[in-house]
Amino acid sequence: MALSFQIPRANPASVEDYIILSLSQKFPLSAKEIYAKIKRQGFEVSYQAVHKKLKELEKESILEREGAKYKINRDWIRNTKSFLETMDKELIKSAEKVKVNEAVCLSFDSYHDFVTHMLEEFVKEREQEPGGICITCQKHFYWILSVSKHDYDILRRLGSCGKSYIVCEGKSLVDKLLCPIYEKFGWKVVTGVSYSENYDLVVYRDWIHQIFFSKKQRKFIEDVCNKADTIEKFATEFHKNYFENKGPIKVIIFKDRELARQLRADALKHFEGK
Repeated sequence: MALSFQIPRANPASVEDYIILSLSQKFPLSAKEIYAKIKRQGFEVSYQAVHKKLKELEKESILEREGAKYKINRDWIRNTKSFLETMDKELIKSAEKVKVNEAVCLSFDSYHDFVTHMLEEFVKEREQEPGGICITCQKHFYWILSVSKHDYDILRRLGSCGKSYIVCEGKSLVDKLLCPIYEKFGWKVVTGVSYSENYDLVVYRDWIHQIFFSKKQRKFIEDVCNKADTIEKFATEFHKNYFENKGPIKVIIFKDRELARQLRADALKHFEGK
């Protein structure tokens, strides 16, 4: 989620700050009441500027109307809280990764949190080396059906450079149907290729990510992929039942330049002549 403006501070410095802080103390308030409250605090601003900003904040769903008065949209409060909590978790995980000299293990209880974290991690790595090769080896094409529009945009950005590769072991009908979606995003893909490991693998720069799903999760994904004969059935079954098949998702991250180089070379062999 992208915030529409800087989060209000205790010492407000903008019209947005004053409006949000005013409505956090008392609500609902009319435009004139908000303007008067801001003026009493010594902030120089015209009524027209306050009125214009109120309209903008309402359009962005940060504020909502109650008759002729305004109050803060609770959905915005919840989304902002969720955004900040996620940011805090990501900063902690990133700090752990930077500090560690050996392997670090991350654990995710939520499949959505896992996918979002991995995609954001790839973006950070891509910023470090824009032209670098990203390699993923996975059992099935299941990630794509559990991401948001924001995450789809990240997938597209990662694939746009033409150096993102997926080796997919699955060869079910669903895998074959999902393959063109990744290719549309710019990823180079091969299916039906065994890489002999019992975990998913991501290699970018010198970082290696080993992704372990619980036995229950793996069985569920395998069953759904093999039974579904259309994307619609797969998506419906996946979203209907996946979150009932919980179990921690473990991601082991470590840095090894030579091993990363070898893993990239092994994966790229599958794309020779393509």
